[in-house]
Amino acid sequence: MAAKSGQIRIIAGRDRGRKLTVPDGADVRPTPDRARESLFGILAHLARGDGHGLGGARVLDAFAGTGALGLEALSRGAERALFLEPDKAIRRNLADNLRALNAADQAAILPRDATHPGPLPAQGPFDLVFADAPYGSGLGTMALEALGTDNWLMADALAVLEVEAREAMEPPEGFTQIDDRTYGRTRLVIFRWSADRGVA
Repeated sequence: MAAKSGQIRIIAGRDRGRKLTVPDGADVRPTPDRARESLFGILAHLARGDGHGLGGARVLDAFAGTGALGLEALSRGAERALFLEPDKAIRRNLADNLRALNAADQAAILPRDATHPGPLPAQGPFDLVFADAPYGSGLGTMALEALGTDNWLMADALAVLEVEAREAMEPPEGFTQIDDRTYGRTRLVIFRWSADRGVA
């Protein structure tokens, strides 16, 4: 049964309480509010060693959907965000969400498949990556490995992989697991890209 369209909210930062539109269709499954709130609390401590949390981060939302993860990062101080989304209708909804938050000047959308990302765009390399792929697909792990191989990641970049709580998951090659949390049906695993393999 297809999911109904609706709204989710930005949890904290400059856009706190602002709403994002969720389009019709079962292919879009935003990360629940509770999980996002906890995740960004963790990232605020992990993302940078200078006490500024996400300030100045370059963020890649690899399975963009509504853009909730990348837009939450911008709200909390990230410098720029790039959203990868191959579906045309979902990209239109995402563009509407960027405009609603006046974030278009900090963001770009590319119609690419994160598992075959291709050449590094001008916005990269990235120091924080979200990989919220369809549950049970294994695509998140594949995407992280491809992004590392194609030099999209800075040295010591953080990567957040979202999977279903009981889903079998092999750590992506070249990444070290540093955190693992489960919130209901959602499991969030945080990795760090190996420093000697990332772009300096």
